[in-house]
Amino acid sequence: MAAPPPADGGSTGFYVYVGNVPKTASEDQLRRFFGECRGIVAFSFRLEDCTYCPTKIAFIKFANRDDQERAYGLNQQFFQGKRVFVASVDSEANFTPKFSVMVKNLNEYITEEDIYEHFKHIGTIECVQKPANNYGYVSFDRCESTQRALILKNRNLKGVDIEIQQVRRNICILLEKPTGPQFGSIREKCEELGLRYEPESESETKLLVTNIPRQVQEADILEYFGRFGKIVDWQMQKSVISVLTNSACVTYSDAKTARRVFLGEPHFFQGVCLDVYNPRITYGELQSTTAVLLKRTNVFLTNDEIYQAMNECGRVSYIHRVDSTRFCTIVRFRFAIAVSQAMRLKQIAGENVSVVRYTEPNYLTDTAPIPEAFPKSGVRMQKEEVLRRLIEQEERVELSRLQTVPNEAYANPDGKFYRNEVQIMNYPIGTTLGQFRDYFRKHGTVINLREFIQGDCIGVAIVSFDTRLEARRACSMNQNFMNGKRLLLHMADEKLFLDPELCVGVMGLTTATTDEHIYDRFSEIGAVKFVLRETSGRAVVCMEHRRWLDAAMRIILVGKCRVQVSRLFVGPGPGNPNVPNNQFPPRQNGPQPPPQGNGWMPGSQGVMPRPNMMPRGPAPRQVVPSRPNLRQVEIMHGNVRPPLLGQGPPMRPQFGNNGPMMGPNGPPMMQGPMGPGPMMQGGPRMMGPNGPPMMQGGPMCPNGPPMMGPNGPPMRQGGPMRPNGPGPMMQGGPGPMMQGGPMRPPGPMG
Repeated sequence: MAAPPPADGGSTGFYVYVGNVPKTASEDQLRRFFGECRGIVAFSFRLEDCTYCPTKIAFIKFANRDDQERAYGLNQQFFQGKRVFVASVDSEANFTPKFSVMVKNLNEYITEEDIYEHFKHIGTIECVQKPANNYGYVSFDRCESTQRALILKNRNLKGVDIEIQQVRRNICILLEKPTGPQFGSIREKCEELGLRYEPESESETKLLVTNIPRQVQEADILEYFGRFGKIVDWQMQKSVISVLTNSACVTYSDAKTARRVFLGEPHFFQGVCLDVYNPRITYGELQSTTAVLLKRTNVFLTNDEIYQAMNECGRVSYIHRVDSTRFCTIVRFRFAIAVSQAMRLKQIAGENVSVVRYTEPNYLTDTAPIPEAFPKSGVRMQKEEVLRRLIEQEERVELSRLQTVPNEAYANPDGKFYRNEVQIMNYPIGTTLGQFRDYFRKHGTVINLREFIQGDCIGVAIVSFDTRLEARRACSMNQNFMNGKRLLLHMADEKLFLDPELCVGVMGLTTATTDEHIYDRFSEIGAVKFVLRETSGRAVVCMEHRRWLDAAMRIILVGKCRVQVSRLFVGPGPGNPNVPNNQFPPRQNGPQPPPQGNGWMPGSQGVMPRPNMMPRGPAPRQVVPSRPNLRQVEIMHGNVRPPLLGQGPPMRPQFGNNGPMMGPNGPPMMQGPMGPGPMMQGGPRMMGPNGPPMMQGGPMCPNGPPMMGPNGPPMRQGGPMRPNGPGPMMQGGPGPMMQGGPMRPPGPMG
């Protein structure tokens, strides 16, 4: 039904908002619930077809104020087993940080009433709302009740271990307003907020999303944005401007959906407000009487904390925080009177801030680093502890992540029939297209299949998906079973990186030895990342940690088959153009399907030379994260070593051809802004003006890479070798020599 007009009283009537209405409730049933209010003249439901929200809402129009007041009296009364929420459509009621908590890890079987019963002994509850199946809000009448809820020991709710967190900013209790979005068009929003309008923004399908809590599961945020329309691509990485958050690029199938998301702010999600930017639009004012500038914004501050502090000075209408070069944040108020009060702020959430009036010269003028608050506030210490735990969790996940590098040999034989392809290995030979469709049904739509068979038992299947997002989600099924076979799969335009410090070659296998026999045998000594069966007699086993490699080398039996296990020696390949081909033993390639007439030429696996003559100190092992912004040119040409474990280049919110390029080499945005804009070229190596030092690839890692100098770790025999020519003579005996003799240029000598 059409949305009702705003409640303005008089002849047009008076509207009320009714929340937490069961999806199955009909209009007649709800009318009977409001039977004492006889002046109902209009009625409409919202969110009836929304699968994201477990309930729906209603807007009811009354003819007079008396009936409207009687309707308010039914607030918190039960209707079909649910406690409905009745309020004015103009209500400013919010779930606030002082009086509210967020409850996570819920499921579709936990209702608002279950949440109410779980928390009612803590204090008087004003409102319970479950905007999605997996989280909800609880509002108390006293802030002391909020603190007791945060330290609640009983975290078991109907067999589920719930997580209780503080709400980070004011969250509107009304799930929707009757008037719809605040702005009717992109041009109107730009004129109202001082943004520079570009006609190209109307056809843009990509959006930049910031202020995503770093601990949020990717599937949850995808579910939220998927409610607006079909998502064809999604890329999320750690943010460099706020270390406790992530940023993402979401691509919709059509520009109309992207415009609706961009205009549909605010986007409240799990206790925060997500900020959505159109990459074609930048902040356009040269000076403003209603905006202030936070210079060198501390990376431990979140957008929600900035909003809450500034909102106490005056009504905030817009926050622009995407600059990873100067770390400036623009805050725009509705009224100019708030600017003078905001400029008096010296701290936000325990962090020192510098607030000045916004002008373009102020934005472009460099500012000296702002001193850190000393001693550190309790909020800052709590954030650092949370960040340490997050990094530990991410590193554990990174151990099991499949490492890939771009596959230059990949070629799509026909874009009309094949797209968004996933390469699958170790699958049951003879699996049909229909079987693959059934297997990946929850992750996407399989539209086509190519298959290459090598010998009797080795095959490579190339499966096409409708969108790239679906293909990436299908890759999350890596190492899952399909008819007793443990799948090994990745994007077809990428190839495996067989790390010599993690992988071993297994020779002497027979057709009677299955992949699971190999997996089970090596799992006895440590966690196995994957088993790649290259031929019936040879396989590559990748362990999750290099400390298990020596034990793996001592394995001589797999089942009843006697095998030979050796380190992975590989040839120079494309990663080492400066090394002659005769300097290394032969390469061990991955599965090579026979040449086909469709032009698809699969490349060898991304095997890099084993640095068997480098000192092996306490440095963490090296991996290549499967990220779209890998420094593949340097890695594949041997100019740099792969990034360290659990790290990636710092994220910068810039848009390239494939989404936001968040590293220091990300391409600048087309038609760069005149003055402050969201995409700034370059970026410091530090995480913010006074933030923690950046290592290669990630914010706030506890220790940087070992230095090979006087302050680095002790060297082992042989000393560090340079890539071209003999390295400096280090204390200790001579290191091993490579094939070709110690005096040849590429053969380093200890």
